[in-house]
Amino acid sequence: MNVTWRTLATLCRELDWSRPRLIQELQNGLRHRTIPEGREIDWHSPSVLRSLDVEASTVTFGHVKVSGGEGDYSPLFVGYVQETVGIEVLPPDAPAAAEVLAPAASQTPPPRKVSRADVERCLRDIMKERPNDPPGEDELFAEMRERLGTSPGRNRLRQLRREIAPRWKRPRGHPRNF
Repeated sequence: MNVTWRTLATLCRELDWSRPRLIQELQNGLRHRTIPEGREIDWHSPSVLRSLDVEASTVTFGHVKVSGGEGDYSPLFVGYVQETVGIEVLPPDAPAAAEVLAPAASQTPPPRKVSRADVERCLRDIMKERPNDPPGEDELFAEMRERLGTSPGRNRLRQLRREIAPRWKRPRGHPRNF
């Protein structure tokens, strides 16, 4: 089952919940997370309930911040800080937390970077296999991408081809020998 985190408004529309029902569910343990992560929200606090914006899926709450006071002469500053955080929730019928994937984990990983040495080694292998039949640029690029599992970078390949295999680089307008 693929479960995703939802905004407050989306969950309320899906389950046909009113704002008071949503608040009751949050007070009774509806699984939620904050953006940025790690913020604790007291769902029983009247000021939190007043600042809950269901459509924006945010809540504003305040807390006392104390700074300084570490030495004999350093002043102690006490201030009241208001913070607005985003809220995402899971439907009540969602699987346990261990089974739920975070959005970043469910996406495909970015393509890996290939070192210049790996690209050079791959080009030399192709040169050994086809000493008298140099492939065209597009064919060489496709073959290297297949062997490396990711793109070697067209500009990097062109540079290496000029350095390592200048005889494979035919002048412009000269067709390939068949």
